[in-house]
Amino acid sequence: MCIVGYFKACLRLFLLGFIFSLPIANAEDIARVVVWNMKWFPGRSPSATQDDKTRQMKAAQEILQLLNPDILLVEEVANSAAVEELVSVLPDFHVAIVSEFPGRPQNVGIASRFRSDSAWFEMWKKRGTSDPPRGFAFAALRLPDNRVLLTYCVHFKSNLGDTPENIAKRIESSRQLLAHSESMNDAYSKSAEIATLIGGDFNTSFDTPEFSDEPTLHEIVKGGYFWTFDGVPFEQRITIPGSGRYPDNCFDHIFTRGLGKAQAKVISAPAVSDHNPIILDFLLGPAGKN
Repeated sequence: MCIVGYFKACLRLFLLGFIFSLPIANAEDIARVVVWNMKWFPGRSPSATQDDKTRQMKAAQEILQLLNPDILLVEEVANSAAVEELVSVLPDFHVAIVSEFPGRPQNVGIASRFRSDSAWFEMWKKRGTSDPPRGFAFAALRLPDNRVLLTYCVHFKSNLGDTPENIAKRIESSRQLLAHSESMNDAYSKSAEIATLIGGDFNTSFDTPEFSDEPTLHEIVKGGYFWTFDGVPFEQRITIPGSGRYPDNCFDHIFTRGLGKAQAKVISAPAVSDHNPIILDFLLGPAGKN
């Protein structure tokens, strides 16, 4: 076996050991969510070759088969066709929604084993001088316990460029996100018991001094959401490993409301993306409610 092949085999064994140490997903009383920024998927670059795309697609499918999610939230994907191919290896999966943002293909999407009552995407609206890029994908997923899970996938403004301007765009995105979630809460709670899940790449953290005063994530918590990394040591929730002058960070998050206090976990998948996927296993039925 060549060195590269040996390394891949060792990595696979490591992932298997880690994943099998987690609670068993898809048990009758457990549902699993995976949230993942997939880095210009497929291909890891906007100028990727077909070989690059094939290589990343295969690596991502192998990881997802091991993780075996019930709900998948993805960021930085090209289009619906790419997500359809990605989840084709997961039994009974369907793509609920993939955005069609203008410009470079950094879309967000939601796929699941659970039926979606409705799904769509929206772009953030310009407010004053703040014009956030992209937007959100939304799906109302019908859980096996008959609750409706109001599900959001987001990718907030990056840290490239002017820092105060970037922060302002993320703050505006969080405000619009919370407003939309409250309107959906009001609409769906009239006919069903509901819970809410927000996941994605927020490009900000609770840890780094650069973002310590940024209210983006704090406002979501103030809105009644549970941060699923609460109580998890920083070393165990590094979602984007450091590179060059950029340190390790936790930019990817899952927030929940009405799903109890389940903690998220991170695994390493460097062959697929510069971001690590997040796993959240939550209980279905009365035990999984706040």
